[in-house]
Amino acid sequence: MGFRPRLLDAAASRLRTRKRVGLVLGIAILLTAASPALAQKTLRWKLAAGDQLQVNVIQQTTSTVTIASKPVKTTMDMTLETLWSVDSADDKQIKITQTVKRLAVKLQTGDSTPIAYDSALKTPPVAAAKEVAAAVKPLLTEGSALMVTMNTRGEVLSAQANEKLAELWKTPGAKEIGGPGGSESTQELLKRSIVLLPEKRVDAGDAGKSKWTKEREVEIPIGKVKQATEFVFAGEVEEAGQKLDRIDFTSKLTLVPGGAKSLKLTLKTQEQTGHALFSAEQGRVVSAEQTQKLVTEAPYRETNITVTVESTVRTVVSPLKK
Repeated sequence: MGFRPRLLDAAASRLRTRKRVGLVLGIAILLTAASPALAQKTLRWKLAAGDQLQVNVIQQTTSTVTIASKPVKTTMDMTLETLWSVDSADDKQIKITQTVKRLAVKLQTGDSTPIAYDSALKTPPVAAAKEVAAAVKPLLTEGSALMVTMNTRGEVLSAQANEKLAELWKTPGAKEIGGPGGSESTQELLKRSIVLLPEKRVDAGDAGKSKWTKEREVEIPIGKVKQATEFVFAGEVEEAGQKLDRIDFTSKLTLVPGGAKSLKLTLKTQEQTGHALFSAEQGRVVSAEQTQKLVTEAPYRETNITVTVESTVRTVVSPLKK
């Protein structure tokens, strides 16, 4: 009989322990079940009227033209610095005035003397660099700007020259100037969004699973092509002390029927991949990188001309330093 109180006390102690363990496990299960919902977020650009962003693009391109097994390589390095000034913004659209602050180009074919131009230099351009200067002059003229409208997912809806720039582009020969700074090529460049954000909310469990697509027609040197891009939410990463959301993307190009500038041109190889880092806290893209390889072939007399273009583009977006 003397052991019964001790047995009852031990049983009560075990019961209390089980209850405590059960309570802890219950809370843990509740938190585990709730955490995906709590971590869900909608990725959207969040800008306000008066905001200013510095958007810098660095592009490196190598083009190799091979005729009768003899390759000729051309390299181009381009730096483009632009200022985004937000005119208005709501939960659907953002209107931005985009001005070009600096453009630098270095071009070299084979062993020839490089062509170099930098709008930031005070010395006047010489030789072939004068053509580049003429091409970019309308964009760099004070008062010139491009009026861009995009939705909060980052899709560019329209890009038009303001009155000043449109007038400069009417100058005889201005629209025919090729390369960087030309009217049509610049407007086409602006229609390319940095990245298209997911329509639905995402969380950590969606990494590698949440996918969305975008198709559009675009004019490139070989002609008109259809670009189909697949985006994939790759989850949260940490870079330079910031928690960012990574979005990977892959694009495929196909020639639009009748779109090739040469009826005999064929698209042999095309690869385009990249990723963007987005700050949900700041409501903007932080950076993006893209690589592309394009190989085309066309008959020429008794041989073929093969053109291989490889490029990398890096975009960095940051608040304007005042």
